[in-house]
Amino acid sequence: MDSTAHSSRTASLAQLAQRVSSWGQTDWADGAWHRTHPINLCKEFIDAIRGSFSLLVTLIAIPMIADFPSYTLGIAVGLWFAVGLINACIAWSTRYYKLDQEQLSVRGGVFKKYEDSIPIGHIHALNAIERPYMRPFGVMSITISAAGVDADIALHAVPITLYKALELMRIEQQTQLDRQNQQSTSDEQASLDTARQSVGAPAYPVLQSSQHGHRVFVASMRDIVLFAITNMSIVAALIVLYGFIDNIEHIVPSQWASQASKTIETTVMHNAVTIVLGILGLIIVVGFCSIIMAVLRWYNFEVWRDGDNITLVKGALTRATSTVSVKRIQAVAIEQSLMRKLFHLCTVRVVMGSFDSQQETDQHSTRGTVVLIPVIQERRVDEILQHIIPEWHVRYQDRSDFKHTGRGLTRYYMLAPLLWSVALLAAWVILAVVTWYEGDWHTIYDEFVVVLVVAAVWPLMALWSLIRRYCASRTDGFALLEQQMICYRTFSGKFMTIVTRRSRIQSVCRRVPIWRVRASRIGSLRMPIALSQSDITLYWHALSLQDTDTLMKWVIR
Repeated sequence: MDSTAHSSRTASLAQLAQRVSSWGQTDWADGAWHRTHPINLCKEFIDAIRGSFSLLVTLIAIPMIADFPSYTLGIAVGLWFAVGLINACIAWSTRYYKLDQEQLSVRGGVFKKYEDSIPIGHIHALNAIERPYMRPFGVMSITISAAGVDADIALHAVPITLYKALELMRIEQQTQLDRQNQQSTSDEQASLDTARQSVGAPAYPVLQSSQHGHRVFVASMRDIVLFAITNMSIVAALIVLYGFIDNIEHIVPSQWASQASKTIETTVMHNAVTIVLGILGLIIVVGFCSIIMAVLRWYNFEVWRDGDNITLVKGALTRATSTVSVKRIQAVAIEQSLMRKLFHLCTVRVVMGSFDSQQETDQHSTRGTVVLIPVIQERRVDEILQHIIPEWHVRYQDRSDFKHTGRGLTRYYMLAPLLWSVALLAAWVILAVVTWYEGDWHTIYDEFVVVLVVAAVWPLMALWSLIRRYCASRTDGFALLEQQMICYRTFSGKFMTIVTRRSRIQSVCRRVPIWRVRASRIGSLRMPIALSQSDITLYWHALSLQDTDTLMKWVIR
């Protein structure tokens, strides 16, 4: 009986392999365990080297500190490469994968064996990356995502046909479940066309057709460059670079650090213009590097819609492909930082949910976020999202029925930051006076410098808190949409618009300070959203009683 079942599964896999044979290798179709392509040794070696970088620093630091002979440095580097190569060989030789009609399995390990499996019906996203050094061999990297924490399976240097087969099997499984729920393909297509017509969108803005369906969006090079320039990671990179330079004296020999310090002091004392130009040059270099990285990552970014599946393709040298199901989207988030607000740019993300093999509802656990559109002009958001996900009725620009709940209640937003600012200012003044009058100048110099630093940081923190609260008071609000959806807007360091379903709201928590109970009855309202790996909460800092009752009735209706 077992041999007959195995033969049947092997025959089914062989038929599936014939359907995707034009993509390349199909040796996985025998249903047996297989190793990845030997080119995977390169990736394993790179990962091992990257993971053991601290070991390299240790091996280099010890000979330099202990004044060992110069050749010991070469021995240390050689030992580092040897450790990385051994780890790569072990990881590649002990890892196997197998695909059958029910599931994808991976096993491996040396001292602690493991075997992970994902049923085909539980796969909710497929991510594929075609690396330049893998492309000539017809292999790629695949990440299979399922519901739950740490439930992903990553396979590197596997045949391209394996990705296509998984995608076909997932679609077929989903189609069978739809038939079980009495949702035929024709009814789904009719409802989809009706949704598009209701928002005034054509059936599909067919820019091009291929195996991914219909292309509905392409990111322009201009937007990608603006996206890189307004990326706040530039500031983080400058801070990290400053910290590295500040601590470099602990890494390089003391003579080098002393000589560099003297050179910098001489330059600062005699040529301040050079320092300014050097800082500007550093900012330009970091910004240029940010542009290069953004172009390599997001170049030729495309969004394709094929039935109930959305395919994302991106990358210049390394082409990455991700496939997600529209039915597993639990929320849509549109983000916009202050810098990107000036250029009218925003980013669109979708929060994914799990898929249950028995029934498909909004009650299941969810997982992760996917960047649907990395950068897009504000004026195009409604148009593009109506083509990509018309089922969600996202109206970012149309605010005719949007209720701004914070306008007119700005004083409730600003009161607490103002009180804290005054308290901190008073504390700083007292600390400065005490430090100045209760000690000798030479003994309290260091403490007074610390006070001055705090004095410089405090206004910035207070100003940012006031700006954040004011922007929140002008932005906070909601709109109740069709099909039991809600659109929520706020500002918490960046402008955020969230569209989600009523079934995802877990509870409603209202808080009213005691001094407002009989007077204004203005309070806060919090609605946690059931998204396992995405901490999203709909929160209004100040909300009138009428708006609170409207939201609470809508939730419990």
